[in-house]
Amino acid sequence: MEISDFKNYCDSIHKKIDQYQDMKKKFTQREIRKDLRKIKFISKNLIKKENDILHSSELWLLDNYYLIESEGKGILRGRTILPHRICSTANALLNFTDNVINKEMLDAFFESAFKADSLIESDYAHAKAGFVAVLIHRIHLAYIHDRNAIPTLITSLRHISVTDFDPFRKEYSPIELLFQTEPTGYYVQCDDKTKNGYKRALKKQAKMSKTTEFSLLEQYLNTSKEEYQTNPTSKKAFVGYYLTAPRKGYGYFFVLFSLFILSMVIIVVPLMRTNSAWITILSALFLAIPVFESSKLLVEFAYSLLVRNEPLPRLELDTIPPNGKTLTVISSLFHDKDEISSLFDKLELIYLKNKTKDNQNLNFGILADFPESDEPVSSSDREFYEHAKEKIDVLNQRYGDVFHLFLRERVYSETSGKFMGYERKRGALCELCDFLHQRLTTFSYYCGTESKLENTQYVVTLDCDTNLGIGQLSELIGVMVHPLNKPEIEEINGINIVTGGYGVIQPGMKPTLRSASRSSFSTLVSYSAGHDVYSFAGFDTFQTLFGKGVFCGKGIMDVEAFDLTVNNTFPDERILSHDILEGTRLSCGLITDMYLTDEQPSTVVSWNKRAHRWIRGDVQSFPFAFPHYRDKFGRKVKNPISLLNQYILCNALRSWLYTPAVVLLIFLSVFTNTPTAAVLLTVGFTPIYLPFILTMITTVLNLRFQPV
Repeated sequence: MEISDFKNYCDSIHKKIDQYQDMKKKFTQREIRKDLRKIKFISKNLIKKENDILHSSELWLLDNYYLIESEGKGILRGRTILPHRICSTANALLNFTDNVINKEMLDAFFESAFKADSLIESDYAHAKAGFVAVLIHRIHLAYIHDRNAIPTLITSLRHISVTDFDPFRKEYSPIELLFQTEPTGYYVQCDDKTKNGYKRALKKQAKMSKTTEFSLLEQYLNTSKEEYQTNPTSKKAFVGYYLTAPRKGYGYFFVLFSLFILSMVIIVVPLMRTNSAWITILSALFLAIPVFESSKLLVEFAYSLLVRNEPLPRLELDTIPPNGKTLTVISSLFHDKDEISSLFDKLELIYLKNKTKDNQNLNFGILADFPESDEPVSSSDREFYEHAKEKIDVLNQRYGDVFHLFLRERVYSETSGKFMGYERKRGALCELCDFLHQRLTTFSYYCGTESKLENTQYVVTLDCDTNLGIGQLSELIGVMVHPLNKPEIEEINGINIVTGGYGVIQPGMKPTLRSASRSSFSTLVSYSAGHDVYSFAGFDTFQTLFGKGVFCGKGIMDVEAFDLTVNNTFPDERILSHDILEGTRLSCGLITDMYLTDEQPSTVVSWNKRAHRWIRGDVQSFPFAFPHYRDKFGRKVKNPISLLNQYILCNALRSWLYTPAVVLLIFLSVFTNTPTAAVLLTVGFTPIYLPFILTMITTVLNLRFQPV
């Protein structure tokens, strides 16, 4: 067939596309699921025909069943809405071409659609799914009516499966072409997830305002262009600003506390009739924590089914721009030479995984302290420094002057009675910020080219057991430099705080496979629901509903925002675990579709030591949830953080109260009658087994979308 004939036919069907609306009901998820089940049934019967000679078309079907199944499951698992315009016109095209379709024909099809303006944005977005659905349906029908067509249909399906439809969308979609005219130029730099998120928001807003997507986008672009002329650096100059709705929680706390109070009434009132007053009071007191935890799990499970989680917008970076200049540091203590060597090996690996074409705006370093000591200088200090300096020099000779060593001298700690790095990790980050601003610090042992650090915008902080994957550094920077994520700092009650955008962004955290399988205990805690707000930071309730995350200490932070809101803010020697507290000032964003990995404790003892450190830190952070607190200079100041951040600080401490509450319930059950004891123990242990029940429900719900 001549391509000119095909183009002419495409022109004709796009001009009368409304005539194909009768095909709307034919191609649905339900029908595709039926087609896949029928094809699977046919394939099973063909396999059983061991002694019979199979027709060539039957052999084609058997040999390519995996392709049909994988493409069909892709539609069903993605719950893709099949575009009826694409399905109906694709069906007509296949009738015209005797089931032949290829990339050249697809280009002609979309070019014709663009000229006739016959397709809407959702048609371009799901065009591939539409063609796949039509081909699978025709393969099923061909086996019944015309088996000779099966090889041609499968060949066409193979062409569709390997064809990238994004270029068609970028070249011919009117909405996409209009987006590309936005004045700041940021849209074309956004990754596909971000672009698709803006288009979904545009579709939703257009539907609510009862207008077309194109006309609404034109209004937003006109507004953004006017803003760009007066203030080109304003967020309002970027069209995405008008497509990003504020996340206000959707009544989360009302539902949560309503369920909690109702549950407490249902549980406690019957206990009042069969027990003494003091048993009832103690029961209510000890039951409050597990009932609240169970209510929280149920409410979050419901919201996870009802509310779509939109990932943070980001730019797709091939190289790091000057406004994204970043220093990546691993925080650690220098205990021995072997540990120092392994730190630099890890730093080199992070560099190799994340280097870019020019590496001009990337730096890497070790942020280290000497171990605490009874003396300000230990005999091994110089030896450790010389060994570390040797490692840094080797790396800089091998890869260029992009590696740095930040090693502090010890200062006396009155609370510990020892000499150690000032304020441990929190002090190290504060002093690193001072160093980047060329202020006086205790970094007496610095090694590297200091001029390379000028105009550093961001710092990525990692622990010695944290792994940064291939290309993840560019992805982190891409999130931070997106215009809508840039922090906006305001002074509230005389204190600087981030009120818009994000001063720190962190990915989710998961245990490494090696550490998770090191022992039976590590396997158990690595895959449990748990109450660990630090290592299970990937849980996205706060990010999805409120646009805020819970900072766990590993992520990327804005140097200027950190300096203005956190540096020299909190009292010395009062806060051990500072991460969540810093996140409340910096406004933490959580990247819900990206994960780092770190090591999981392998024994109960090591896990409890870490938990003890975190609990102590959460207790020390708790006073900063009150309306007033004492600052670094002992002054009583009004708390500038929001009610949400106050709840986050309280919730961090509350999560640790579950275990003692259950222990007290077990003890109390000994002094009650059997029915009361059963209620206390059942309710007390509900937060442990409830996640497994909810996981089973999720699995069953997902099975509805499986084709076979």
